[in-house]
Amino acid sequence: MTLVLKNFQNIVKLRMPQIERDILTLRRLMTIDKYDVSVLFVSDQHIQSLNQDYRQVEGPTDVLAFPVLEIAEPGIIPTPNENMDMAEEMPLGDILLAPAYISHQCQRLHENFDHVLITTVTHGLCHLIGHDHETAEQQRCMRGAESSILDRFNKLTGYSCKPLTIIGH
Repeated sequence: MTLVLKNFQNIVKLRMPQIERDILTLRRLMTIDKYDVSVLFVSDQHIQSLNQDYRQVEGPTDVLAFPVLEIAEPGIIPTPNENMDMAEEMPLGDILLAPAYISHQCQRLHENFDHVLITTVTHGLCHLIGHDHETAEQQRCMRGAESSILDRFNKLTGYSCKPLTIIGH
């Protein structure tokens, strides 16, 4: 369904048409293209404030995800009710990314910004479908999901994205 893509920061120049194509590809690969998703690019200050408010963690972060659905098992998304009109909204959630923070991390780790940005979106999408990384088991499961998604994405696009758990998340 709908992908809302908005850039509310002006520190890092983003290639929005390419980012949109890449996110649409990710959504198809993850079979979540029937759900509404918002991806918002925000300043370090904004994400820092939200990180403190929602996670009680000081400082900026690369990505925050705000799922709408309650998902009992990671990756298993409730299917729409058969009586539900497919034209109705089916929100999955919102992802907020801090491009300046991501850019700084990429420079520090000598990583490709465009690839890491899409990896970070993938990480946020995994959160929206119920994955987390609070425990070792959750981290293993989420890393497996990210690896599977990114392997297929890389084959389609020629990118060389790696899960965030590998690049220092």
